[in-house]
Amino acid sequence: MSEIEVVKQLFRSCDKDGSGAISASELAKLLNLLGSFTRKEVARMLEVIDVDDDGVVRYDEFINWIFAWRQSPTDLRTSIREGTVCIVKQACTHWAHASGWDRIGQLRAGQQVTASGQPFEMTNHLMVPLTSSSMVEAKFLYIQPDQIDRRNIQPNRGDVPTGSHSDLGFIIPSDALHQHRTNDFIEASADDAAEDGSEVDSFDNPSVILRRGESVRLSVKTSGSSHSVVFHDRWKGSAPPVVCLPAKVRADVKDGLCFTEFVSGGLADLWVGLPPSMPVGEYTVHILQGTDVKDLVVPQATPANRVLILMNPWCGSAEEFVSDEPCRQEYVMLESGLIFTGSVNRKSSIGWEYGQFEPGVLAATRKMLRAIPPEDRVSPISISRAMSAFCNSQDENGVLVGNWSGDYSGGENPTHWKGSVEILSDWHKNREPVKFGQCWVFAGILTSVMRCIGIAARPVTNFVSAHDTHGNRMIDEVYDEDGNKLDETGDSIWNFHVWTEAWMARPDLERTSVATGLGGWQAIDATPQELSGGAYQCGPASLAAIKLGLSTPYDADFVIGEVNADVRRYVRTGGELKLVKTITDHVGRSIMTKALGTWQGQDIVERYKAPEGSALERASLLRSAESTAHLGSLILDLNSGGAIVVGSTATVTLKFVRFEGVNFSAERLTLSLRAFATEYTGRGRTLLASAKAELSITEAEQTGMTLSLDTDGEQFESMLRGSGFPMIIVGIARSSDGEILLVAEEATDLVVAEIELVSVEPKAAPGVKSTVTLRFTNPFKNRPLTSMRMTIKGRRLAVRRRKKLSLPDLGPGETLNFDVDVKPIRRGRDPLLTITLSSSELEGVHGKHIIPLA
Repeated sequence: MSEIEVVKQLFRSCDKDGSGAISASELAKLLNLLGSFTRKEVARMLEVIDVDDDGVVRYDEFINWIFAWRQSPTDLRTSIREGTVCIVKQACTHWAHASGWDRIGQLRAGQQVTASGQPFEMTNHLMVPLTSSSMVEAKFLYIQPDQIDRRNIQPNRGDVPTGSHSDLGFIIPSDALHQHRTNDFIEASADDAAEDGSEVDSFDNPSVILRRGESVRLSVKTSGSSHSVVFHDRWKGSAPPVVCLPAKVRADVKDGLCFTEFVSGGLADLWVGLPPSMPVGEYTVHILQGTDVKDLVVPQATPANRVLILMNPWCGSAEEFVSDEPCRQEYVMLESGLIFTGSVNRKSSIGWEYGQFEPGVLAATRKMLRAIPPEDRVSPISISRAMSAFCNSQDENGVLVGNWSGDYSGGENPTHWKGSVEILSDWHKNREPVKFGQCWVFAGILTSVMRCIGIAARPVTNFVSAHDTHGNRMIDEVYDEDGNKLDETGDSIWNFHVWTEAWMARPDLERTSVATGLGGWQAIDATPQELSGGAYQCGPASLAAIKLGLSTPYDADFVIGEVNADVRRYVRTGGELKLVKTITDHVGRSIMTKALGTWQGQDIVERYKAPEGSALERASLLRSAESTAHLGSLILDLNSGGAIVVGSTATVTLKFVRFEGVNFSAERLTLSLRAFATEYTGRGRTLLASAKAELSITEAEQTGMTLSLDTDGEQFESMLRGSGFPMIIVGIARSSDGEILLVAEEATDLVVAEIELVSVEPKAAPGVKSTVTLRFTNPFKNRPLTSMRMTIKGRRLAVRRRKKLSLPDLGPGETLNFDVDVKPIRRGRDPLLTITLSSSELEGVHGKHIIPLA
């Protein structure tokens, strides 16, 4: 009995129900019975063989893979000749074909290579020469079982019906990935495997990734003069295949056509034009002689014929097209960026690693796309809407759990995260939502997923952001007579809110709207706020439509309220609700994003609304400017210029301003000031300090009253251990007769100086180890920092996974210098290093630094 028959019998012995498949746990037991597999091989095979993630493995999958991985050096020595196609079974070094050892790069797992001759011995290593005048060690290659001892290129798929069909094997040259701008996926996978020490991509991502709307050259061994290429959807077997039929001349190769161009010796180049409307997703590929594709059997997927198709912002006829190359580089290819937080008077930013080419991000994105029907994987409109739902856990067991409670036990404080890679990788591996996130984290991971798919995207931050629960583009705020804010309306105003913008055409709006030019940037939001279409999803909402005040799909009304709602402030006095002020320019005071090509911020508020008070801005809210009769106003002044530095004592001043020409009988005013710690959403208020004074009108105008805030005080302790440090200051002025009743409110936050970059020695360069020296000073005058922990991240600096360090306690006012070793992996854009420092007394101190490469 042959070895393959023995393995089949063992396999059938584990197939208790005779279904033709065994469970993953039974497969592991079977492999251990065979006795020649390492634990790493078992883990790899469990992930790779079960391509459908259904927990079972079929006979044919098992037989094909087990013998491919177990080929002996003798098999390789006797079977590889000129023209033999091999598969790289794990990431390995790519050597120049010369007498010495000259490393020229790395081959990726699953990559196809073609031998240019028989293997040869070189310093006790069996080497295989390749057609690119290079070589690789034979131990890193395998030939599929049905190719052994065959010189010609054989089919890389399962059998096809006999008759007119002839399914041909093919090779996709490595330069196709550069042409399609997807080689970064492979390089990131190799970097990840090299640092991990496994030399294996544990996420089972396809090794061939292409973009729709682009042509690709396939190398084929054939005698035919005309061919068709058929793409079968791996995720939805019943979906109609995508068929590329023969063109008459190569110049005609474009959407859905292909052309055969003979080279020599029965080898041909097959040029295939991938349609720009092709659904993104995974496909198995057939190459057939002729055009008869009816009744074609879907082939079994292998590393050789498994292709992932992504969107293409370089394709002029695709809805995701971006015309400007600097914009494509910034919003599709750039792997890190800035997300703005803080308050409108003191904006700050954090560094964020999108990591859209990383294996874990790609695997998570594939998992999301797989759940979408093929017809909804055609347009960036439907894809972006679905992704906004997948990125939160409210629906379909999505990626991230939102938490604004202040209690983050059982998960991570949202300020902990500085990138998307760990979140998306953990979600894919553990198959459960990651805990916890808030709006900037949702925006970061949604931006990563969009860029991974090939849709230009960026996070934007709206400062003073309204949450209009009634859909009337109006926020109602209610206070009591002492300045306490009452939760009576359900409306709220956030210090800031972050969402994502994605670039796309909007043919659906052009067909139905009275306006034109509604394509371009669209707002999409993964933060679960309100149901839309039965799910927690938001967008895409056209920025052009938002500026015009148009109620267009999807969720434009909600975003209009976020950026431009009017605010009505009421005071509940004596059981009655009194409108004291209507503010038309409070919401959406600044909308920030990273500026194109720099590490600075850019205010893009003019993209969302016309100038405040203009006829167009008022018309966008479907109302004219409202006015309320007032005798004066209040001025809130923070001596810190809009933010309060941790460790300092700040003073808040409240003054009354009498309107010119206004007369009133009141002679005295009661002024009240209250400071609240709050969530950045405006909720969860905790009183920090308060003061009240009864003053003459003249005193209220000239000196007003003050409130002192000592951030070293005990009342600030719990606030400084939370998620950011937002505050609101509320001032109230009222006369005893009720003639004067005014309210003022200002949002601010506590700020901590960022971790400082001191030096990088020697200057950073690929493959060179450098030491980065950082510095931090305890901002407290009377309080030490204890149990200090630092987290460092830099995915292209060989700090790809979070590096956690414990630091010594730091006394009041003391400064600590600490070193971090980095080693840039490859050339390209200057990498980003992010640092987070936490202690028992102070959470979420950040640092972000671009490390220039020599």
